[in-house]
Amino acid sequence: MPKYTAILEQGDDGNWSAFTVGMADLIIGAGKTKEAAKKDLQTAITFWRNDLKETGRTVPVSNIEVVTIEVPS
Repeated sequence: MPKYTAILEQGDDGNWSAFTVGMADLIIGAGKTKEAAKKDLQTAITFWRNDLKETGRTVPVSNIEVVTIEVPS
């Protein structure tokens, strides 16, 4: 199963947003909980991949690595 890298962010209203990184197309999901936002993003990515396949375009694979960088204070 392909994996894609995403950022999740909680808004001031408590709702969550999720969006892909490192891809030509920005794909977004949202929900009242972190899990709901992730599920919404998963659904959006599925629709996006299906559209690419149906129109004969190449489906990219994510090659992003997320790391945490420590900076001295």
